[in-house]
Amino acid sequence: MTEKNLAVVCKKIIKKYSLGKQSFLALNKVDFEVNTGELMIIAGPSGSGKRWQCHRPVNQ
Repeated sequence: MTEKNLAVVCKKIIKKYSLGKQSFLALNKVDFEVNTGELMIIAGPSGSGKRWQCHRPVNQ
């Protein structure tokens, strides 16, 4: 795979949910790449963070 074919690159994604003193690690250092022309589907139950992943700021 060459750099010019990459459309999306995500590295070491971490997402933790907290509720009071309890916390839940939903994503722990997840890496993925999507090439130009590929289709990616993010699936999961309601409230699991699918929209958060698509709308978070770059380099956060």
